[in-house]
Amino acid sequence: MAAVPGLLVCFYCVMASVYAQSATPRIITIGATLSSRKHEDVFADAVNKTGYRSTSLVMEANPIRTALLVCEKLVSQKVYAVIASHPTDSDLAPVSVSYTSGFYRIPVIGISNRESIFSDKNIHQSFLRTVPPYSQQADVWFSILNYFKWKHVILITSSDRDGRAMLNKFETLVEDSDVKIEKYLPYQPGTNNVTSLLAQTEDVESRVLLLYCSEEDGVVFYRDAKALNMTRYGFVWIVSEQAVTGKALKVAPEGVLGLQLVNGSNEDAHIHDAVAVVKAGLTTMFGKENIKINGDQIIWPGGETKRPEGFNISTRLKTVTIEMHPFIYVLDAQRDGSCREKQVPCLVPNDTNYGSNAGEMQCCEGFCINLLKQLAQKLNFTYDVHLVKDGKFGTQER
Repeated sequence: MAAVPGLLVCFYCVMASVYAQSATPRIITIGATLSSRKHEDVFADAVNKTGYRSTSLVMEANPIRTALLVCEKLVSQKVYAVIASHPTDSDLAPVSVSYTSGFYRIPVIGISNRESIFSDKNIHQSFLRTVPPYSQQADVWFSILNYFKWKHVILITSSDRDGRAMLNKFETLVEDSDVKIEKYLPYQPGTNNVTSLLAQTEDVESRVLLLYCSEEDGVVFYRDAKALNMTRYGFVWIVSEQAVTGKALKVAPEGVLGLQLVNGSNEDAHIHDAVAVVKAGLTTMFGKENIKINGDQIIWPGGETKRPEGFNISTRLKTVTIEMHPFIYVLDAQRDGSCREKQVPCLVPNDTNYGSNAGEMQCCEGFCINLLKQLAQKLNFTYDVHLVKDGKFGTQER
């Protein structure tokens, strides 16, 4: 539950942006795409305890079919959020859930989706998750290196999106540190032999290997590393979580350093956490909408029943001009400081090119002044006129 407070803030922001114009709902439905019927029962029980309604489906490996089911069984029920699991036989199905829900601006909470693609907010804007992406393991690798004071490493990652994400994350961490990547070796996922790849480390001084790979590829790496005698004393293998699970764990050589996310694969626990996030977010958002105001019964100042606009548009304009005959003439004011009938007062600013008249009130007349007076009369505004400070026309803004 440690990740729940942070997720709650994100979820509330997403929900507020999506439903800011909606009235407080009487019926709230939460949807889910899960990996099995058993987890559907867990989800239904968790939602039932909140007082909300639930609707769910078992995610299929076919992403197109999954998208259609989301529309048919979730979007049609006007769900306020979708909790998405991750089927074991497809990486694309969760992506289709995020795409489809995002199109309708429905927040998605992933409970077992660890691929780096879901961190791209340009694509998955409303996707949250209760588990970190695999690339975050770079932080643990960096901590292990600092603890044992290993300064030079060989980095091996898959050449797919997640492998590149791990590379970028690790490069960022070591950028301002003493740790240096002595050699970087990308490989094609699904390869059946990595002997030639591992052989490239022979002329490298470092014997600390950082390996990011899948469970299946981990089996191949362990087999070929053992054949090259690279699992003997003196070598250090620090591997990703996938490389110490399932089949890979069974053949992993002694001394391999890996990590496991506590309760990372406990789908039941993540379902309860995700439902708690949705409930807290909805409660926070809708709980503040209980105040009711009947504006039609308010008598405003002045005895009016019409709501005041709350602002006043000034009708006094500040007008700037420049002396240019016959459009503008600048003349001295009369002895009493007033202007003649066809003239208007115009101020000469201080620190200008108007010489001894700077800071004085002059009088302006001409074609533009006549036009200004006519406009003011027809459009009902007043004005103050002053001459431009530098005596120039200025330049057009580009």
